[in-house]
Amino acid sequence: MQCDDLPADSSPGKKVLFVHNIMAPYRLPIFRRLSQYHDVKLFFLRKTHEYRKWQVRPDEAPPNYRVSRGPVLFGAVICLDLLWELLRTRYEVVIVGESSLETVPACLMALFFRILGRGRLVLVTERFQNPGSHVRKRFLNRFARAPLVIYLRFLYKGCDAFVACSSKAAAHLRRSGVDEKKVFQSAQAVFDTQGPSRDETQRKDANLVTILTVAYLEDRKGIDLLIKAFKAMDDHKTRLIIAGDGEIRAKLEALASGTKGVTFVGYVEGAKKRDLFLNADLFVLPSRFETWGLVVNEAMHYSLPVIITDVMGSTDIVDGNGIIVPAGNVDLLAGALKKLTGSRDLRASMARRARDIIGSIDLDAVTKPLLRAIGRAVEPKQRESLP
Repeated sequence: MQCDDLPADSSPGKKVLFVHNIMAPYRLPIFRRLSQYHDVKLFFLRKTHEYRKWQVRPDEAPPNYRVSRGPVLFGAVICLDLLWELLRTRYEVVIVGESSLETVPACLMALFFRILGRGRLVLVTERFQNPGSHVRKRFLNRFARAPLVIYLRFLYKGCDAFVACSSKAAAHLRRSGVDEKKVFQSAQAVFDTQGPSRDETQRKDANLVTILTVAYLEDRKGIDLLIKAFKAMDDHKTRLIIAGDGEIRAKLEALASGTKGVTFVGYVEGAKKRDLFLNADLFVLPSRFETWGLVVNEAMHYSLPVIITDVMGSTDIVDGNGIIVPAGNVDLLAGALKKLTGSRDLRASMARRARDIIGSIDLDAVTKPLLRAIGRAVEPKQRESLP
């Protein structure tokens, strides 16, 4: 196994099971890099989600993996085949990506084997709010939130190390009583995006300022707020491109009806998606809640200024390259849009800064915290003695 540039506190060569919710293309480089240092098997709870339209080609699939055949019950994947995997193979470290209700059975199975002394447990988490704190549904708040909070406390107590996928996630773990020595903060990144420098002279409709958003069209993404803010601008020299499909597309189209300059282009990928980024002037994702929002990284690869909200993990990478607004505030969102659409110089300055920031987030920034978490899990006393 390759060990060049391995962090000093990472304990290479361990037998590792990495449990992840889906086979996401943007995670594959991370899995491959991790496999250079450890004997890693990947266990995916699902191949993809129903609303995801991308697929992993056979030649892109990671080495040594399997996908659970377990049914989905109330959003949770009942992965009994994971139980069998843990019974038949003794792993030194089990890494579980904890994200939502679908991962609860997997987390509990991994925790059970940790309690039995069958390996160490590393939890990778994007979570930075308690369950249901961003959801208005009374059912979840009344009946599900309390047991989920208890479940998380129980889970956190049994883990040997944590990888927090944002500064907000790291802060949440500390608020939950997790020893900060066990927490390793990671970045979020996409690695297959090639964003060439944008040539203003070759852009389509260069006389218009183009606002772009790319999202799955659901309430959580806040695209309705963006449409309302765009209406409030009332600027005929701007246009809004909405890329994506989803459950509320018809509702959003009705909201935008009669508003000049709003265009829905549906789901895009590949060259069409690249063309949208190249011909945009700024990118907006006004989510009501978002553990990260990797499309923000994509926009920055294309040197686009960004506008996002304060309840997104990707606020970690907005520093002089965009504007952060309070979630749900249409007036302040409209003000941010006016500020950026009204100043070419400001957009150019933020574009340069976006390129600098995104260029600093490489594969090492994501994998080294994972490697250190494995090292902490298997040899905690030795890790505490390191400078």
